[in-house]
Amino acid sequence: MKLRIILAAAVLAAGSIVARGASYYVNDGSTANDAWCSAAGNDANSGTSANAPKATVQDVLADYDLEAGDTIHMDTGRYVLTNDITVGSLDGGVSNLPVTIRGSAGGTVIDGGSTNGGYGVVLNGVTGVELRDLTITNAYEGVELKGDFYTGSSRNNSLSNLTIRSVRGSG
Repeated sequence: MKLRIILAAAVLAAGSIVARGASYYVNDGSTANDAWCSAAGNDANSGTSANAPKATVQDVLADYDLEAGDTIHMDTGRYVLTNDITVGSLDGGVSNLPVTIRGSAGGTVIDGGSTNGGYGVVLNGVTGVELRDLTITNAYEGVELKGDFYTGSSRNNSLSNLTIRSVRGSG
């Protein structure tokens, strides 16, 4: 009986560690009004600490395999895209423990102005992604949900406190 209790406690403790997930940090070229980062973003940085943030979400997605419970903190600023932010099927979570891309209370703007008709954020055959506290502007559409060859569709994703404006398509 004592062994079962110890094993149960160990399983619960391990589950709570996994549930927390990893944190990644993205910052523009300034620290003005930032909520998390203490340095300007640079894609040569690791992006795993607030004092070494990456400059783009795309670079976090390229460098790391995101899992359930992970969060990308996009600090205050305007992020002008050269390509869409595309979250693929390998970087998702689950509906009750999503991968979150979160903007700051100071205002995080994803500007698709230079994506040549792009979508801003593309959820491509991914399950369990939350876009939260963001403004998406100057894109063809703000968010595109689409399927891929392997999974067929994007499911169990959520948009929370998301503002989409000045888009040329349907939003």
